Amino acid sequence: MPWSIFTQGGGDDVAVGWAQELLKSIDAPLTPGNLQFIYDWEVSEGSGGKYNPLNQGPVPGQPQLTTTGSQYGGGAADFASWTAGLQGAADYLEMSNFTAILQALRQNNPAAAKQALIASPWASSHYDYGAAFSDQPLPGGKAVIPAGVPTGSTSGSGLLGGFFDTILKSLNFSFWSQGVPNVSQSTSDIAQSIGAVALPLVKFAEALDWFFHPGHWVRLLAGVGGGILVLGGVYQMSHAGGGA
Repeated sequence: MPWSIFTQGGGDDVAVGWAQELLKSIDAPLTPGNLQFIYDWEVSEGSGGKYNPLNQGPVPGQPQLTTTGSQYGGGAADFASWTAGLQGAADYLEMSNFTAILQALRQNNPAAAKQALIASPWASSHYDYGAAFSDQPLPGGKAVIPAGVPTGSTSGSGLLGGFFDTILKSLNFSFWSQGVPNVSQSTSDIAQSIGAVALPLVKFAEALDWFFHPGHWVRLLAGVGGGILVLGGVYQMSHAGGGA
């Protein structure tokens, strides 16, 4: 039985979470336009192999990622886990037939990514040359990261870094929280620009996070105190020897 992220896989929110993780894994910005494209790609594929929302085949040379070979007539394979499926999708986008999709996403150009996908051999039907490609709005619910996928801040660490990371994500998703069904490329560019401006603030937050971390100061003061004690001992020993 074919597997679908929308039925067996957890539904719309998991599909959006998977799209987020795929964009992170290929170093593409988490903008509304990029997320919309990946989500519509998942919708357009519908179903296929397990943990395989984009309905792709096995990755050449990496049999450990999959538990089956090509199947269901569309080349889809069952992947071993969510993480394996994400790696497989990222690896496929590195192949020569699909690098134009990858580069367009990294440049925050989902329209070009869609054109490159339709022109590529990813789907033999080419999604009826675009006529059958989804235009379903991105869901407005909370994105859910599939169980078993390692997650973590990609733009900061610690308390303050996590705070700024949350701000960046909120900027990217603020348009959707207002129920806007479609976001233009210019709006995506604005969100990406805001994120780029905020990145230095994230780095500054990391430095502040270190500065205010009590454990760092405890270790520093302990080291200084130990050094003072050693110097004091050497001083006393030298003077004691001189008196004898």
